[in-house]
Amino acid sequence: MNWPITWEDVVAARARIAPYLSATPLRRYAALDEEVGARVLVKHDNHLPTNAFKARNTLSFMTALPAEQRARGVVAATRGNHGAGLAWAGTQLGVPVVVCVPVGNNPEKNAAIRGHGAELIEAGRDYDEAVEVAQRLVRERGLVLAHSTNDAHVIAGAATMSAEICEQAD
Repeated sequence: MNWPITWEDVVAARARIAPYLSATPLRRYAALDEEVGARVLVKHDNHLPTNAFKARNTLSFMTALPAEQRARGVVAATRGNHGAGLAWAGTQLGVPVVVCVPVGNNPEKNAAIRGHGAELIEAGRDYDEAVEVAQRLVRERGLVLAHSTNDAHVIAGAATMSAEICEQAD
């Protein structure tokens, strides 16, 4: 996929993820409207399998990978939801996933990543050092790097939420 991302890219991402993810609710809460003095709609992506919108992004990324790259597996550096999303998507598609987090990362995030089936590597003092570990694993194991933001398929996956909002809002 090329930059910039087009509406057609978002439609394609939606088609790829639809077999795995249902549309999430868009709700209005009168008390919230009153509190902020405006009409507010809340998109409940917390209803997705990982309790976060990152399931969209990572599934879009994984379903766009050629079979040869899926077979090699993917690796990412993260502090949480991106890793859980990748782990969940990997389980759905049979793709091995390795997630690198810094030492001292949130134990609940680590448990979610492991719980969805990823190999978790705790290394480095911070996110940047975890990225270095992930990049090393790309070289050593031949894994595909799954960047959390700098990937057109990831961004198109995130944009599927906006497409749903446009359809659901009245």
